[in-house]
Amino acid sequence: MKRRLACIAIGVLLPAMTLGIVPDARAASVLAGSDYFTTLSGTFFDFGTINGIPVGRVDLRGAFGPGVADTIVTRLEDAILPTVGSSDTIRIQMRLLALTGQVTLGGMLFDVLVDLDPRGLFESAFQSYGAMTINHEFQDSNTLPEGTFTSQIDVKFQAQFVPVAGGVPIVFTDTARLTSPPTFWDHEPPADVLIVPGLPGDRRANLHMPLPAGFKDFFPAPVSEVESLRLSGLHNAELARQMCDPANPRCREQPIPEPGTTMLLISGLGLMAARRRRIKSAR
Repeated sequence: MKRRLACIAIGVLLPAMTLGIVPDARAASVLAGSDYFTTLSGTFFDFGTINGIPVGRVDLRGAFGPGVADTIVTRLEDAILPTVGSSDTIRIQMRLLALTGQVTLGGMLFDVLVDLDPRGLFESAFQSYGAMTINHEFQDSNTLPEGTFTSQIDVKFQAQFVPVAGGVPIVFTDTARLTSPPTFWDHEPPADVLIVPGLPGDRRANLHMPLPAGFKDFFPAPVSEVESLRLSGLHNAELARQMCDPANPRCREQPIPEPGTTMLLISGLGLMAARRRRIKSAR
């Protein structure tokens, strides 16, 4: 009888204990959405030689002032992270970049304006795409990070060198590959950051309501992205506190591509889509 009672007690208590442990070991997946950054000091790019003119390093800052969003990166897909230890790689797109600086060339002072290639507003081939790997390494917490991420994005940009004293600007287009080291992220927004609310599925939002079961949002810590094609630049950024003025033409964002269009433009997306369907069907 005692052995039977012990077995019954184990049979009752073990599931109850398991129910108490499993939720703590689970991790919420991340909804697709946008990250709004403001550029920090220490950002620079070495332009090398343009049209035979040695330009070299130019220190850059956000075009709209401290705390204002001058860079927007959109996560184009949900990251499926069902448990602690999960990892997923998703597509990303830079949709806004507005930096400024000054440089002296040949004794003349130039304003430097760096934006995304404007041709990307009309042709997806000139938009800036990349990938982000999100690792859910820690149990969900309201006060601590949930994990780290890395990213790499090919930024197709236009730089204008405008003579301060007047004259014809020098216009230069190129690609910079920005690579981020492992950087912390959190489901909860830090205090005083820009909040862009939206429904689930709104990829312009960074805070979605109501949250679908098993999903939360994504807020990155300050990040330092290295230019890895030529080892010639650094972009330091943190989450912005306010949106740039939409009346300012440099605040203009590139469009978010339709999923079907993007799949035709980026190699390997068919395999990624098939993988994601298998993961979801397995759930």
